[in-house]
Amino acid sequence: MNQAHFHLIINHFPIILPFVGFIILVISYYLKQDFTKRIAYFIFIIAAIFSAISMNSGEGAEDVVKNLPKKKKTIIHDHEEWAEKLALLNYVIAGLSLIGIYLSWKMKLNPKSLTIAIIILSIGAIALGAKTGLSGGEIMHTEIRNQTTNTINTVHEN
Repeated sequence: MNQAHFHLIINHFPIILPFVGFIILVISYYLKQDFTKRIAYFIFIIAAIFSAISMNSGEGAEDVVKNLPKKKKTIIHDHEEWAEKLALLNYVIAGLSLIGIYLSWKMKLNPKSLTIAIIILSIGAIALGAKTGLSGGEIMHTEIRNQTTNTINTVHEN
């Protein structure tokens, strides 16, 4: 298994887990269940850990992919830029989640404002995850590139 293969395995977690955490956190907010809220926070922390792993493996994957024929460095660069934004947001959400776990578990506090902030930020992570996943798929899957990109690549590839 090379770095690109490892990256393809790992990179789905930082995209999917914020969505899962969002759903669980919203449910826990309405049901007022502290334990379920802590599970959502834990999922956000795991998403951040996978973000770090994915960012690290992405560097190795870039070395493998950039030497393949007919691949645009700009597509890889765009994907890297989106991934960095997603990772940063996942780190922020994880930090807030750690605070949420501490307050909930040790201090027996559950500030609504913290929960709402994490819900809002997780919506941003879901949006960035979608853009990051799409831009990553565009590297090897020409069928998902927009029409302009396909036309340009067809001209350059022929």
